[in-house]
Amino acid sequence: MFQKTKEEWLDEGNAFYGSERYQEALAAYEQALRLDPTSADIHHSQGSAFYALERYQEALAAFEQAVRVDPTKALYHSTRGDALYELERYQEALASYEQALRLDPAFVHAHNGKGNVLYDLEHYQEALAAYDQAVYFNPNFVHAHNCRGNALYELMRPQEALAAYDQALHLDPTYAYAHNGRGNALYDLGHSHESLTAYEEALRLDPTYACAYNGKGNVLYDLRRYREALVAYEQAIRLDPTEPLYQTNRAKVVRR
Repeated sequence: MFQKTKEEWLDEGNAFYGSERYQEALAAYEQALRLDPTSADIHHSQGSAFYALERYQEALAAFEQAVRVDPTKALYHSTRGDALYELERYQEALASYEQALRLDPAFVHAHNGKGNVLYDLEHYQEALAAYDQAVYFNPNFVHAHNCRGNALYELMRPQEALAAYDQALHLDPTYAYAHNGRGNALYDLGHSHESLTAYEEALRLDPTYACAYNGKGNVLYDLRRYREALVAYEQAIRLDPTEPLYQTNRAKVVRR
């Protein structure tokens, strides 16, 4: 009876992974690991499938096994950082990204991941420096340009934030997050109508984007279009009922 090799199982898993059939990819990777439980590459591939399924604890275990087998590969440390980030273990995630960068100082994903951790820790200046490195090594990295915009916005530099969002949209006009960020920057710069247009474009691209509804509500409220503002805030609440800011904004319309 014909038996597949570990390479064939790995190739099959990768094909399933590429087709977003992650559960089937996992089954193939399991078969490959039965044949070679010491393969760092297979453990890493298994971790990537767990990560895609949002099974972050299992992803972390697989990535850690890959690191144990081959601690010299920057990719393994970086993806370990991704899983730790999703588990909100930020200091450990930061250490993983920094180890990846010691091994490969030009590793773009690790610079971006480091920026994400620092941003969530509200270290915005350091986050900006990490995102700057990401776009330095890959000027076409849309997500990093958008994240640069977010860091600049938090640093109260809306004009520079706007330029970063515009660069992201130059690379990908369908990037809803950058349209939303652009709306925030324009709002802070006092360009209400342009801000509203940006939020509406974000919502055209992603009708489930609660934050964009909230931004739209803020503009409409300032324009004294209170009925429309209430509708926008209520839509934000429907999409994300756990965010207290949306409830607060709705209440200010109801109270007036």
